[in-house]
Amino acid sequence: MIFSKTFYITCVIFNLIFRFWWFFGIFTFEEAKLVDSVGLIAFSAMVVEAIRRTFWAMIRVENEFFNNMEKYRDVMMIPPIKDDSIPSAGAEAAAK
Repeated sequence: MIFSKTFYITCVIFNLIFRFWWFFGIFTFEEAKLVDSVGLIAFSAMVVEAIRRTFWAMIRVENEFFNNMEKYRDVMMIPPIKDDSIPSAGAEAAAK
């Protein structure tokens, strides 16, 4: 593991909290006056979701790196796309 154990525990806790962050936007507490603007709630929900997805993207990349010991997902070369719209010289000779 690249990160410490506390990082992973923190990510799990933040994931649980951040996953339901949008839930706070549903209940706008007018009597408590927690947030005056719905736009601020929407913006904070988007930022929190981006942070949450970044945490899990780092963990997934690390997991993929360490669990690909067999190299079966190793791609050395991506084959070129064959374009069938351009006739080859052999096809023209066979047509004659």
